[in-house]
Amino acid sequence: MRFGDKPIKSTYYISKADFVACHNPSYVTKYDIVDDLKEGGSFLLNCPWSGEELEEKLPAKMKRIIAASSNAHKIKEIQAIMSKFGMEVVSRKDAGVPEFEIVEDGETFEENSLKKASEIMKACGEITVADDSGLMVDYLGGAPGVYSARFAGEECDDDKNNKKLIKLLEGLSQEDRKAQFVSVITLVYPNGDTLVARGECPGRIIEVETGENGFGYDPLFVPDGLDKTFAQLTEEEKNEISHRAKALEKLEKLLMEREDA
Repeated sequence: MRFGDKPIKSTYYISKADFVACHNPSYVTKYDIVDDLKEGGSFLLNCPWSGEELEEKLPAKMKRIIAASSNAHKIKEIQAIMSKFGMEVVSRKDAGVPEFEIVEDGETFEENSLKKASEIMKACGEITVADDSGLMVDYLGGAPGVYSARFAGEECDDDKNNKKLIKLLEGLSQEDRKAQFVSVITLVYPNGDTLVARGECPGRIIEVETGENGFGYDPLFVPDGLDKTFAQLTEEEKNEISHRAKALEKLEKLLMEREDA
């Protein structure tokens, strides 16, 4: 607020506010009210809505989303992409959700993704996003699939998984090395509503690990149309074409449809 001896006729605009208050609930759907709010700033909405009504009426970018995954690499990718849509993703640890094991015993990425999101949502009572992803190799009948993280055994790591894959595909032609990364992202709301988006990135498996970036099978996977592995791409380049990026783009469309309904 500004004061003066004479009427103030010039525009007055704050581009980075520490605090924003809205006393007209209809504005949240008419204007981008939090666009000029600092990261970590406070937003106050004076409205008569109940908790369920808030969940239904607030635009997606005004809501905090809890990431069910404890995989720092996945959270980083999800945050990098979701930030383009104005959505804040908070890890379960930063949200104060107690650590507990979720047994991923589903037979599909969809089943595991839903289970993880549902369990964390029950624990925190907030909108939760979960990703279940993996590599599917045609020659191996879709394996490692949902077992991608533990392909070489329960106590394995990326190095052991990659070495096993290299050995299984040893001597095969390029045609027999076709594969695709798959990501299924599930958003679960406290009222039980769910949004599910699946993204796939086709490519092939090479014979030798190449590249220093990424994680998992990235050093062995060359996406269609490129001559570099995921591990040779920058984070920005990978986020433009990855299976997770495609799933998140589909999720954004589902969110827009939900808001417009």
